[in-house]
Amino acid sequence: MPRARVTSRTVDRDLGYKRIRQAIAAMGDLDAKIGFFTPDNAAKAAFAEFGSANVPARPFMSSALDNSSLAIFARWAELLGQVVDGTLPEARALQLLADEIKAMIQASITNGQWAPNTPSTIDDKKSSKPLIDSGEMLDGVEVRIERGRG
Repeated sequence: MPRARVTSRTVDRDLGYKRIRQAIAAMGDLDAKIGFFTPDNAAKAAFAEFGSANVPARPFMSSALDNSSLAIFARWAELLGQVVDGTLPEARALQLLADEIKAMIQASITNGQWAPNTPSTIDDKKSSKPLIDSGEMLDGVEVRIERGRG
């Protein structure tokens, strides 16, 4: 009995893998920094975050990130999808996410349930709200998007 001849052809179609690789490569040289960049603000933020022997820690940055980590990852996945689709530039995606994290940190400063100020601090600040007096801490949170790691 004669054998039937079977021929097959494999076609490798790119369904988006190249675009994904390009998007990831483009993101590789972007860096988002969120925090306090002037020496005075950085020192005040560190003092508030970690406290001292006489002042309780008020970890506004770490609690903002800890409490929002799932939302941050979900949002990043959403933004990366738009980058891969070509509907959102890489730097813009990172800027959007960084701005949202900045807002989370600011909300933590404003709404955190921190140890109360001492009576002497209330007299000095004219406020009983920890981390809030001049608004300098709130306004000092900055976002920087930079090319190149560092």
